[in-house]
Amino acid sequence: MGQAGREYDTATSGTDIQRAKRIGHVVRMASRWVPWNAVCLPQAVAAKSMLARRRVPATLYVGLRRAGALSEALNINSIELHAWLRVDDKIITGGEVSRDFQALISYS
Repeated sequence: MGQAGREYDTATSGTDIQRAKRIGHVVRMASRWVPWNAVCLPQAVAAKSMLARRRVPATLYVGLRRAGALSEALNINSIELHAWLRVDDKIITGGEVSRDFQALISYS
């Protein structure tokens, strides 16, 4: 998958960013049709693998957050995990909620 604890921070060409966006779109569409629950982590891993084959540098993140206002109100210590994939400064998969999560680990 890559090296843990590293992030790619180099500038990526516009062509590679467009390719990454297309791959992210295809992975999200395909996730609707597989017979398992292809949520954020399988999507990020699939897209990272597809981008690696095309030599497009990407960073996969796994993060967490508290499980929302209800758990805080009830004083429940629960967390939610999330994975997302970034190319350059663009979120390719998992971007719809990645801002709410604190990254625990990254893979480049």
